[in-house]
Parts: sequence; C-alpha cells; structure tokens
Amino acid sequence: MKSEAANQQLRNEVELMRTVQRRLQTEADSAKSDSSLQLQMLSNLQRIQSSIEQTNGEMKEHYRQRLEQADNDKVTLKKQMEMLQQQIQSADSLHSAEAASWSTKHEQLNQELARSTERLNALTEEHKALKQVSRQVTL
Repeated sequence: MKSEAANQQLRNEVELMRTVQRRLQTEADSAKSDSSLQLQMLSNLQRIQSSIEQTNGEMKEHYRQRLEQADNDKVTLKKQMEMLQQQIQSADSLHSAEAASWSTKHEQLNQELARSTERLNALTEEHKALKQVSRQVTL
C-alpha cells in the first residue's frame, strides 16, 4: 500500500507537472505572440514614421518652392511698380510742362488779343476821326 500511495503521489505530481508545463507553455506562446505582435506594431510605427518624415520633407520642399516663387513674384511686381511710378512721374512732368506751355500760349494769345483790340479801337477812332474830317472837307 505504501508503494501504491507513493505511486499515486508520483502520478499526482506528474499530472501537476504536466499542468504546470501546459500553463508555462501557454504563457510562453502568449509571450511569443505578444512579442511578435509588438515587433509587428514597431515595424508599422517605423513605416508610419518614415512615411511622415517623407511627407514632411516633400511638404517642406513644396513650401520652399512656393516661398521662392512668391519672393520672385514680389521682386518682379516691385520692379513693375517702380517702372509704373517712373512712367507716372514722367507723364506728370510732361503734362505739367504741356500745361505750362499751354498756359504761356494762352497768356500770349490773351496779350495779343488785348493789343489787337487796342489797335482795332485806335483804328476805329482814327477811322471815325478821318470820316469826320472827310465830311467837313466835303462840306
């Protein structure tokens, strides 16, 4: 009986060891699965990070080019504005000169008109005087 009890105890211990072994194997498989999943997630995160870095690089280059184009456009527009301002100043100067010239011509014509009017008045007076003398002579 002692040996049967010892046998039973050994069988119980073997069964307990098998249970422990199955539990440990299950935990090892779970840990291995978790590790594999973590490696897969890490790989995915690295791909995402790489994609984000690539996208950021492309965006930076795109915005750098747009900024450079905007700077070029700004320089071009500034030059055009300066040229237009010079044209306006030239046109203003020309208009001012033309206005001054027309003003001078207007003044000259007014003076000539005044002289002509004075001369006409003088001639009219002279004509009247000569007419009167001519009437007196014919009488």
